[in-house]
Formats: sequence, structure tokens, C-alpha cells
Amino acid sequence: MPPRGWKPKKDNYKNLELNIPFPIEQIVTGNSGIYEVFLIQREFRSLAKYKKLVECFDQLTDNKTPLEIEKLVSILLYSFGKI
Repeated sequence: MPPRGWKPKKDNYKNLELNIPFPIEQIVTGNSGIYEVFLIQREFRSLAKYKKLVECFDQLTDNKTPLEIEKLVSILLYSFGKI
């Protein structure tokens, strides 16, 4: 539920200038009910750069099963370090 007095933006969101000064990456590992969560502060990102990263990942994972995506992410993390 939105806060009292909130109104949607009247303009479209295509030209939105937004920067993410300290994005936080969340990495969760573990199994059998025991998990470890790593929160990593990443470098400054503009919304445009973040959108480009998301679209690239979407293209890589399009039409893949969850297991195939998990294997792909594991390979990327192992090969190139943490994204």
C-alpha cells in the first residue's frame, strides 16, 4: 500500500535520471537449512548501466530452466570472480 499522499509520476519513466550510489550485491550460499549471506557494496551505477546489465543477463538466461541458469551463474562466478 503506498504512503498517504503518494501519486504516480505524470510523465513516463523512460527518461528517468537515477543513480545508485552504493548498490548492494547479495550472494547467498549453502544448503540443508544452513545458509550464508554476503552483502557486497559495489561501485556507483547509473540506472541506464544497471538496466544494461539486467538485459544482458536476461538474454543469457532466456528459455533456460532454473537448473541451467544456476549452472551458468556458477560458471560465471568461478570464471570471472564475483560479478
